Amino acid sequence: MTFMLSYQTLLGQAPFSVRTKRYDSQKHVIAVVTLQGHPLRGYRFWRVFSPDDQPGDFVVETGALDEPGPGPLDGIKFLAGQSAQLRIWQEYLQDALRQSQGTEYFDPAYDFPFGLFGGISKSEVLGEASGTLL
Repeated sequence: MTFMLSYQTLLGQAPFSVRTKRYDSQKHVIAVVTLQGHPLRGYRFWRVFSPDDQPGDFVVETGALDEPGPGPLDGIKFLAGQSAQLRIWQEYLQDALRQSQGTEYFDPAYDFPFGLFGGISKSEVLGEASGTLL
């Protein structure tokens, strides 16, 4: 899958790609690995689950194990892109909420709109990416 984001032009970033590493429709998980040309090097997963087993109540979780890519400007792109990426994901989720006509419920155990850095271990990310997490 290839992405072209609007802020990339400002940062001199060409379109970049990821490859699906894991797709599990039973556990509602998708994981990707970045490909050459991506400003990051690493893995990211997304998982959807119900925190209380109530129909319609769900949490969208994401975790990453990444670092700046090998390009000479990738470190700058990494830092500049962090806040932009969080804003993009927030807009995606707000749009999904609006289209589903659902409501937001902020449970402090799951609500980290500005990210939670360092809250998930390297082994957890790799386990979700590979499907070996117990």
